Amino acid sequence: MTKSEIEAFLAVVKFGSISKAAEKLYITQPALSRRISALEDELGYMLIIRGRGIRNIELTESGKDFIELALKWIALHSEMQDLDAEKNKETFRISSVDSVDSYLLAPFYQKFIIRNPQVLLDIRDFESYTAYNEMETNLLDLAFVIDQRFSKKVLTQPAFTEPMQLICPQDYHLPDRIHPSELVPEHEIFILWHNEWEKWHRIWFPNTSRPLIKITKLTNLEHFIQNRKSWCIVPSSVATALIKKLPVKTCQLTETPPKRVISYLSVPGQKQEFFDDFLGCLREYIENIPSSGIEVLF
Repeated sequence: MTKSEIEAFLAVVKFGSISKAAEKLYITQPALSRRISALEDELGYMLIIRGRGIRNIELTESGKDFIELALKWIALHSEMQDLDAEKNKETFRISSVDSVDSYLLAPFYQKFIIRNPQVLLDIRDFESYTAYNEMETNLLDLAFVIDQRFSKKVLTQPAFTEPMQLICPQDYHLPDRIHPSELVPEHEIFILWHNEWEKWHRIWFPNTSRPLIKITKLTNLEHFIQNRKSWCIVPSSVATALIKKLPVKTCQLTETPPKRVISYLSVPGQKQEFFDDFLGCLREYIENIPSSGIEVLF
């Protein structure tokens, strides 16, 4: 049983005739018929009903049952072929906080793997403290964090900064420029982004105020930000991504929140070739995001 025989059978099923299937496979009709006959001989039963005057093929009951098995055989064959290729790939293990991973890095990953097919990306979502632990035990090659801590082994360097922006539904009639004191605290979707942002937030929205909701998962933000009068302050990368997929808009705060600073963690000398290539590609990607306000620092 060969791949060409299985493909010949599936082509006949797909196109409904031996002549059309042969045309699509760029082989002659007799060659295609020989492949199917060889497959039937090995299986020990007929797959196709043959007869004069039959323009379109008709499958036997066994032939109908064999379709699913043929599809599985092709899928398994592809996996076996890919096995050696996957073994030869160099794994590059990356971690990032969820908001950076989901809204900034996710589109970039696809571009990187197309450009570097020899690299197998192993992507994790770790909070900053866990990322340091994973880096120190050589379970990660690169990590993006918000909160920094001291480590003898791991090098912490600034990656980029990005401004914070206010987003709200398009039909929420907020002005293009607004002071924080003009916002209704009870309409806020609260997310704790970073320590400096929290200090700024406490000035304009004391602890006595009660937001609409407090969340940690950004998938929840996509749901609640579509409520008619909700608003949220988010990093510009998140705002840019949400504007593309949801009916939301941004407003400029006249009292600007502190920018979010993202740092990256590395162990000197570890996977240096892939490390440098990854950061180089990422720099190029970020610098070409229009009007993002993100400043690359590496």
